[in-house]
Formats: sequence, C-alpha cells, structure tokens
Amino acid sequence: MAREAFVHFMVALACEAMPLVEHYRLSRLMDERAFPIYRNDSITLTVTGIGKTAMAAGVAYTHVVFGKPKTASWLNVGVAGHPDFRLGEACLAHKITDRDCGGSWYPPLIARPPCPTESLITGSRPETAYLEQALYDMEASGFYATASRFSSSERVQCFKVVSDNRSSAVDSLQAEPVAALIGQRIGLIELLLGQQQKLVAAPEERQSERLERFIRSWRFSLQQTRQLESLLQRWMLLDPEHCPEPEQLGGFKNGRQVLIYLQELVERLPMVFP
Repeated sequence: MAREAFVHFMVALACEAMPLVEHYRLSRLMDERAFPIYRNDSITLTVTGIGKTAMAAGVAYTHVVFGKPKTASWLNVGVAGHPDFRLGEACLAHKITDRDCGGSWYPPLIARPPCPTESLITGSRPETAYLEQALYDMEASGFYATASRFSSSERVQCFKVVSDNRSSAVDSLQAEPVAALIGQRIGLIELLLGQQQKLVAAPEERQSERLERFIRSWRFSLQQTRQLESLLQRWMLLDPEHCPEPEQLGGFKNGRQVLIYLQELVERLPMVFP
C-alpha cells in the first residue's frame, strides 16, 4: 500500500479515534510503534496522547511517515470544554490561543463552515473555571502550529465537540460518552472533508504558473511566497473567474505591498456555500 495519504486525522485519545476508525474503515498499522496509527487508501489517523507537546510530535511523525504531500489536509478532531455550550455542540476553531505562551493563530475558513465557529484556548491543564467565552482543550495550539508548517493554512482545521461545561465537569468524562459525542458528529466531519477535497481539486497547474509570474515580478521571501500561494489558492476557490494576474497590479514596489493588497481584496470576497 502506498504511504502517501490526503487526509490526516489527529486525535489525542483512543475514544475520540474509534468512531472515525469505524466510519472510515481504517486499519491499525502494526509496524508503527511511536504512535497508534490507522489508515485506508486516502486517510490516516494518529492517536497522539494528551497535551500539545504530544500532539505536535504526532503531527511531525505523521508528516514524515506518509510522504509529505503538499495537498494533504490536516484535521484535529476531539472534545473540548465551553462555559455555556450544550454537550454535543460542534464547532470549528476560527482562533487558537496558547494560554501558556500567549501565541495566537487564525485558521482561515475558505468556505462557509458546516457548523458554528468559536475561539479555542489551549492550556496545559484541564479547564475548570471557564472564565472566557471560548472552547478549551489541551492540544490545538500544538496541532496547528506544527501542521501549518506542512500544508497551506486552509487545509489545517480544528473540529471540536463540547464535552463539558459549567454544569457538567470535565473530571466526570468517561471514554464511552466521549466516543458517542464524536460519533454523533460524523456527518459534519464528512461535510468538512468535502470542502477540503474541493480545495485539493483546485486547478494546480494554472495556479502554479500564476504564482511563478508573481515571483518573477516582485521579490518575495520564503514566508511571503507561502502567504502568496495561500492567498491565490483562496481566491481561486472563492472567485476563480477573477483571480488577479501580476500584470494587472502595476505600481507596487515590493512583494510586501502586493501581499497587503491581495489580503484586503480576498477578505472582501463572498463565502462559498457547500
């Protein structure tokens, strides 16, 4: 079986993994010892263990083992707390904050999400106070900071199902109810993967040629080139008939000015309905 895969599920707990393993008919790779890993022809799932360090290590290991395709989608699926959301509520993270270091990340949503979105705070301990109106977990910052190095940011998302709140304490969580909460949201995960597959199916050859012409017209650093590629990819999905050509953008002195201009225009584009 080929090692390359197109979707990487990353979960912290075995009970979060089991509904996905069953739904996608994933098989355990018995020769992998670093982490429990499951897969089929196009999907992998890695059980990393609890905490952002374990999650980051699992993402890096998965990237090395499965062929490093640039078009791979990464999806962190798991449970999270929230002060007021009802148990079973599903959300995508539109902002991820690491409470320990203060860093924040903003996963771009390239289409109208199939569920609500919410801010997500990652900490080193289970949350019991719920002081902010946000989701709480222990893995997302490690996941996003690592996975976004290996794929464009639109292909890296955190999908969380609420498992605890002010009325139902986190220390009462059991494996079987957690598995049930994830299993009840498989349909939303399917919709999310459908959006990701559309992203992969965008016309890569035409996009690559356009990117090269931008690079020939202005000087971009490596990080700026990645940002440019991401912006053009988003534009091709949201409004492919009007994706800008470098010849249309005269008057800019450097790549930074081009990126600022493109970012402003992309933010004004309407969302795509799934």
